[in-house]
Amino acid sequence: MDSQLTLSEEFVLLSLDKRLHRFKINFRTYQETYTAGIVFIELLLDNWIRLDEKGRVQISKDGDSGIPYLDLVLHEVGKASRPKTLKKWVKYFYSRKKRLHAIFNSVVEGLERNKAVQIDKDKLLGVIPKEKLVPDNSQIDLVIERIRAELLEKGKVEHQTIALCFLLAKLKLLRSYFSKHEEKRLKERLEQLQKENPDELKWVQSVRRAVDDLDAALATTIGGAVVTP
Repeated sequence: MDSQLTLSEEFVLLSLDKRLHRFKINFRTYQETYTAGIVFIELLLDNWIRLDEKGRVQISKDGDSGIPYLDLVLHEVGKASRPKTLKKWVKYFYSRKKRLHAIFNSVVEGLERNKAVQIDKDKLLGVIPKEKLVPDNSQIDLVIERIRAELLEKGKVEHQTIALCFLLAKLKLLRSYFSKHEEKRLKERLEQLQKENPDELKWVQSVRRAVDDLDAALATTIGGAVVTP
């Protein structure tokens, strides 16, 4: 792997881990739609967008990010005739499958470049071409170990790690990788960080709101939820 994966890449990588969990319904559609929502959270984390007092997405700075999937979303937000909430943006992309596929495929291409995912070509029923995304389990383990090192030990905590942990907690996926005791400690650590550094971590409230909005949007758009064995 050439560098640390982005937030969106880490989410897609973990979502492909069938050792421990699976999506309940229409796996790829749910996965792609959730990924589009997480791209907004990554943009929020990197200060490309902000949420106004009504929760509507606003562009924070001009130019391109240089990351294809981020720029795909920034372009759509920039050309919109009026601002939308994150919920409405998720529904917007869900109803435009070509754009949704483009965002997801761009994230996968980044994972492939970093050798975190391998694309196996196969045929469904021996006739229909089909691509299977195979994650590198060692890269999944690295992501989980980073969370453990930063949040369960006394290491420096990166903003991306906090955001990813919020996402995993919302999706009830922390329990797939951590014991009940560790899960409890992770949640306590997140609360502790916010209390100790309220000014530095003001962005966390926006991220938390975005995660809640994303979850609500998915529930009303395609229904279902992530489940664990």
